[in-house]
Amino acid sequence: MPIYERFEGFPVIISDIDGRPITKAIITAHDSTDQTITVAGEVRALEPDTRLQLLIIHSGGASEYQGIVDSRLIGIGRRSRDIRLYNGRQRTGRAATRHEINARGVIKSVVIAAIKRPLPIPLPVLVKNISKTGLLITSPAGHFNLGSVLEVIINRDEMDALFLCKVVREMHIDEMTSNFGCSFVSHPA
Repeated sequence: MPIYERFEGFPVIISDIDGRPITKAIITAHDSTDQTITVAGEVRALEPDTRLQLLIIHSGGASEYQGIVDSRLIGIGRRSRDIRLYNGRQRTGRAATRHEINARGVIKSVVIAAIKRPLPIPLPVLVKNISKTGLLITSPAGHFNLGSVLEVIINRDEMDALFLCKVVREMHIDEMTSNFGCSFVSHPA
């Protein structure tokens, strides 16, 4: 899995090696030569030499890595941790691990025939989870058809992340609400 050029400033969801969420943080530094990121936030619980799963949400979508907390720079009360990235764990089951985020989002435009069409009123959605391949959003039923390409903006910790994704499935929750499985796309065609 290639390392994205620059991760500084992007949010990261940190989970234990079994996928149970631990915390979310912001990447404050990224050294691509030794594949190390520095994360800041509520990271004191990250013990030295702990193996982790990381979902980095960046401008190109989301990237999933495994990492290990670097034990060299753990100081008392230090509000950041260095994590060495690696990709040595084989996946079983799903192609991509889902990370629950339950974040507010909005759909401001829909792509129709490769033309971006703004909605007259932005449609609020709940982004239930994210993986390296897509999003699961909750929205009023019947708003989107299979194959619709959506521009989804997620607001998380006062940062906006924009994703272009295609609706690949709809699961009705009740008469008024549906979950929409959306797959990331790189262009609207």
